[in-house]
Amino acid sequence: MSPEMLDNLYDLAMNSTNEMVRLQASSRILSYNVSAAAQEQKIDMNVKHGFGDFLARTNARHNVIEGTST
Repeated sequence: MSPEMLDNLYDLAMNSTNEMVRLQASSRILSYNVSAAAQEQKIDMNVKHGFGDFLARTNARHNVIEGTST
């Protein structure tokens, strides 16, 4: 927002005779200066396989890539 625009909005927010204009100008100024709240994100951390299973799957994939699968 340019400084001139901010000055105009501030003037409207402080000096307008129309209450709705003051409210809208104030809301516009705040919307540029106050960020919205972060959205909640849920993450499922339920691990169904152990590290040994991971290593076995990784080794099997490596063998397929290398052509050494048994």
